Amino acid sequence: WGVITCRWDFTRKCCSLKHSNEQIYFNIFALEEAIQKQCKAIFLYYDLNENKEKIYRREGHHYVIEPIALVFLEDNYYVLACLISHSCRL
Repeated sequence: WGVITCRWDFTRKCCSLKHSNEQIYFNIFALEEAIQKQCKAIFLYYDLNENKEKIYRREGHHYVIEPIALVFLEDNYYVLACLISHSCRL
């Protein structure tokens, strides 16, 4: 696996808020490229609080994953991946 470094701000619903940033399309493209080239992806993961402020998970530490597939379901994208810190065998 190579490494594609992308600061991927992946959000999930919190307090019924949904992310509407067009940056998500660039992030999806970067993940699709990482899947095709079998590269790792590096990103930050956050939730939005009731004031639409970013609350980073893991105290702002990066996630490093080996993305396997993207799933689009009910207007949300989900990434199927292995965390690098865990054994990944398919």
